[in-house]
Amino acid sequence: MKVGKFKGLEFGTRALEGVLALGVCAFAPLAAYAGFTSETTLGAYWDQTLSGNTVYQVPADMTLVATFGYSALKVADNATTVLYIPKGVKLTVQGGNASGTTGAGAGIYVPSSSTLVVTGGGSLVAAGGNGANGGNGGDAGGCYLDMDDSHGGHGGAGGAGGGGAAAAIGGAG
Repeated sequence: MKVGKFKGLEFGTRALEGVLALGVCAFAPLAAYAGFTSETTLGAYWDQTLSGNTVYQVPADMTLVATFGYSALKVADNATTVLYIPKGVKLTVQGGNASGTTGAGAGIYVPSSSTLVVTGGGSLVAAGGNGANGGNGGDAGGCYLDMDDSHGGHGGAGGAGGGGAAAAIGGAG
């Protein structure tokens, strides 16, 4: 089966080069079968960093919503991690919105040096945070003319750019 790849994300029922026969394996032997060093249950809180060589099982339906500028889940730098969502289980992740010039968080942040494998028969709903509006510009200065003295006006300052939006899975804003 062909595995899709998107900025460090792999999605399918089989992972790299036949290393994981994910559609066949149950969670318990998955880590050992894949050559990973540990298995753990995903916690029901946002801002978790998923370590490399670890299989994370989603035990039940859960929704993780991050606050301003944070990602709901993060994969560690230079890590390969498996997120196992069993059949009938739904994981929803929402990155925090941007605030001011701070960018938004990803639903799941995956650095370009890392790989996230999503498997199991369950469902994943991911959304990145929304971007922020830019700030208002400053007022222009007036000018005056007096027969003995004159001063020219000046333009207003531009507004600050708003923080960018983030990917559902991938980079942050």
